[in-house]
Amino acid sequence: DADDYDIPGFVESAAQRASEEAESGEEESEEEERGILAGSEQDNQGGAVGFSFIGDRGFAGFSVSALDANYGLVGGHEEEEGEGEGEGDVEEEEEEGIGVIDLEQRRLDLEAQLNNPFTGIDSINFRFGIVDYEHAEIEANGELGTLFENDAWEGRIEAVHAPIAGFIGTIGLQFNDRDFSAVGEEAFVPPVSSDGVGVFWVGERKFNGFDLETGFRIERVEHDPTEVGLDDLDFTSGSASLGIVAPLTDSFLFSALLDYSNRAPTIEELYSNGPHLATTTFEIGDPGLQEESAKSITLTANYQTDFLEISSTVYYTEFDDFIFEAGNGEEIEGLPVFIYQQNDAEFTGIDIKADIHLADLADGDLDLTLLFDSVRAELSSNNEDLPRIPADRFGAALEWNNSVWSTKIGYQRVSAQNDIGEFELPTQAYDDFSLFLSRSFVIGENDLSVFIHGRNLSDDEQRNHVSIVKDFAPAPGRRFEVGLRMQF
Repeated sequence: DADDYDIPGFVESAAQRASEEAESGEEESEEEERGILAGSEQDNQGGAVGFSFIGDRGFAGFSVSALDANYGLVGGHEEEEGEGEGEGDVEEEEEEGIGVIDLEQRRLDLEAQLNNPFTGIDSINFRFGIVDYEHAEIEANGELGTLFENDAWEGRIEAVHAPIAGFIGTIGLQFNDRDFSAVGEEAFVPPVSSDGVGVFWVGERKFNGFDLETGFRIERVEHDPTEVGLDDLDFTSGSASLGIVAPLTDSFLFSALLDYSNRAPTIEELYSNGPHLATTTFEIGDPGLQEESAKSITLTANYQTDFLEISSTVYYTEFDDFIFEAGNGEEIEGLPVFIYQQNDAEFTGIDIKADIHLADLADGDLDLTLLFDSVRAELSSNNEDLPRIPADRFGAALEWNNSVWSTKIGYQRVSAQNDIGEFELPTQAYDDFSLFLSRSFVIGENDLSVFIHGRNLSDDEQRNHVSIVKDFAPAPGRRFEVGLRMQF
């Protein structure tokens, strides 16, 4: 249960304020909102319980969970209302404020497994889940903007088979059904029923000096909108992968993966057409979107000794008909227009992490962690940058643990993101200092830990470039968590 959180600076980013100033020709007002992010309040509660019967040849169980949440819609929303003030006179009135989301979800999950059911099959596993979800976008004046309902179920059957041509593998069937609806004055997606079925196989075979991993998946998806004038759409997609894992020495492991994948466009990507308060945008889909496909190569190297562990991954992905959402510089109903579209694209990235054991200190371990990750994404046709791509990050953490105490001091630098799409604003760099400290106790047969966690200790203005509302919703400022955790 949280009130609006504190922020270290302005609600709007510097780039957003400069853009508005250039557009209006007026200097920045001293009344610009700062210090608190209106609409960031939340009131959430939830829980889950599960039971399982475990026998000699398998198990069967179920769980039920519930989540109720109420939280604000940051960014505000303007409405225009016309009121007759006399013959031929119409007054336009703008109302701006904070709306809220009222969310409710109920979920039932079942799972069962039978070991050695018959010759050639080592085990059969079955999973089935049912979700009843709804949330209401309520506008600042208390009126319902949109009511979203999503009733869905999904099932999965997997069978682990005995070796075939030397391959140990799993074959499976996955099926799902989804009834989605959005109703109200500001509903931006029509009601749609979707169902899908897919078959897959993954396997592994050991050779002298390396392991071979491979697999494939074929899936059929159908969308059936109920709105007149919208056609039913169906897609057939397939994926396949081939990889090797080779231990070159006792300490060095190398792997390479080639894969091809494609996916059908989602309901939102196909049929959106209206204001979406949660993202403060006017979203427009495209029923003419085709399947998105990708060819990728990933190379990973791991080096591990008693005192040093390094993991590094580089990857390159070439997309055909990559689906993304981008602004076009226009506004409808006071909201920026974002259109789902597709184009060929290329992604290149690297992830590196190193864990270094520095010393044995005070009956504990003193370790240093270093990390870095970077990704570049651009359209193949003109080398334009794609929107909402993460900025480069690097960081370090010093950690000491023994049987009673645990402490960690961390630092992360998120670089500025200036490789931006059209009509997108850059995001400034920021630092993130953190501190974690915990103390463990043994109470009878139970373990109790008390902890404190400090985040953004330097009180930097932090904005996540991948967020569509990043120019109107910075992350919280300096904050601390204190908690208890018991295992019994």
